[in-house]
Amino acid sequence: MAIAELEEVLRTDLPETGEQQTVLKAEADRVLEYAKLYVAEVSGKKPGS
Repeated sequence: MAIAELEEVLRTDLPETGEQQTVLKAEADRVLEYAKLYVAEVSGKKPGS
């Protein structure tokens, strides 16, 4: 659910960020990957499993 919400915000709002779009997209991707790894760690699963 949260990933779908993030994708929707990125799809609708990111284009309105102008020059900062590339940096904001990279940061969103980085934080999402970190969150996935954290969830996998606390749930005892390996990433990609």
